[in-house]
Amino acid sequence: MHSGALNPAATPAPAPRRSRAVSVAPASSGGLGLWLVYAAWATLLMDLHYFVGIIIAPPLQTAATVLFGGLIVLIALQGPTILASMKSWVWYPPFVLLLGAAAASLPIAINTGLARGYLQYLVIYYVVIVATALYVKTPRQALPILAILCWRFVWWAVWTRRSFTAGAPGMGITWHPTMANYDGFGGLMVQGAAVCYWFGMAARSRVQRFLLFLLAAYCVAGVVGSYARGAFLALCIVVFLVWLRSPRKLLTGMGLVGAAIVVLAAAALLFDAGAFWQEMATVFQEGTEEGTGETRMILWGAATRVWMEYPIFGVGLGNWGVFASQFFRPGEIPGFDNPNAFWGMNTHNAYFQLLAELGIVGLAAFIWCIVDFFIKNRALSQPEAVARWNSTDAGHKFDLRYLGLGLEGAMVATILVNMVYASLFEPWFISIWAANRMLWALVARDTVPASKGVGPPAAGRRMARRPFRTG
Repeated sequence: MHSGALNPAATPAPAPRRSRAVSVAPASSGGLGLWLVYAAWATLLMDLHYFVGIIIAPPLQTAATVLFGGLIVLIALQGPTILASMKSWVWYPPFVLLLGAAAASLPIAINTGLARGYLQYLVIYYVVIVATALYVKTPRQALPILAILCWRFVWWAVWTRRSFTAGAPGMGITWHPTMANYDGFGGLMVQGAAVCYWFGMAARSRVQRFLLFLLAAYCVAGVVGSYARGAFLALCIVVFLVWLRSPRKLLTGMGLVGAAIVVLAAAALLFDAGAFWQEMATVFQEGTEEGTGETRMILWGAATRVWMEYPIFGVGLGNWGVFASQFFRPGEIPGFDNPNAFWGMNTHNAYFQLLAELGIVGLAAFIWCIVDFFIKNRALSQPEAVARWNSTDAGHKFDLRYLGLGLEGAMVATILVNMVYASLFEPWFISIWAANRMLWALVARDTVPASKGVGPPAAGRRMARRPFRTG
């Protein structure tokens, strides 16, 4: 959702090279399949299946099954075409490995119902990813998905509620299984602040730009309102990286001043005088030897011991706490005299939980996904990719390079937040990764990054020679 013009006079064109077609996949032209893809993205990113099942009527939750079942049927009908092409942008090898690790750990799981439930979600994510690759063939068709990525925060703003529970104030989504927890809500708000800011910078329309900046401010206030220390620390790091990566540092600096004002106002309005800052200060006061810091260290150590019992494929998705409740003896783990307390316990670190539940294979698959993300994201900033984007209708509305920065910021936010709260198997990480790969497949699949290595390019002289245009 960004636009910008490449200035040929300012940037020497790369040496001509043979380019392959930039269509995403050789199958289908859209129609019903494309609309089902849009509906699937909206359902996952706004958790509409939870909403209708909890708020409206439980039987309506089966509507999501019909939706994803329809996508599976359409993909199956095109199976021979997919098998014939064996294109990596359709098959997504790192995600296939993650799925394989989850399936291989299923026989080990004590609670197979939990493991199958989480595996089902991974399969659904993969179905949406493959369907996106098959049906989204042009940048213009990609725009609704990018719109859902940022405008969904309007939906979450509507349902945000402030808790006035004594001793445990905070904001969250009461009907949501993850965001009812303040850590979960705060984590998503960090991602939203990055996405909405950069997408706002990208928008050609001044009205849309203003509204997205306003939505970014809501996300910043949401982080403060969550009262989650880990989320607030992640926000501080992401804000610094936003400024560091920005090619327009003065303008971005003004935006950061606005964010600071939002933080101060939210802290003053939502909490008693000084309460928010006192809570944030406990991060440094408690350290790892008392309070929640100590509890996290205990949980991470317990998760490591669980992993050592089944190091290859782990103990099964959702089963680390189930396994720990039966594996540890009463009083063996400090703070958990009754091992049953591990049942359903979040490790407050997605990487330790991933290691325990999917083993070294699952962790390697996830790292591969991250590496794949940054390689593909780097390619989005290359002149050839930007030129292709700008030659389409989408290029007249949004700047591809700011889009890439938005996805990059969201991914960094997700990586940071999951160091203090395990939410990797929410669609938040998968959606950012899939959207990034979608854009790469459309306009950057045959480009080569200007410099080697994994990770986003520095905002240095090379980017300065290609100034971003937002107006």
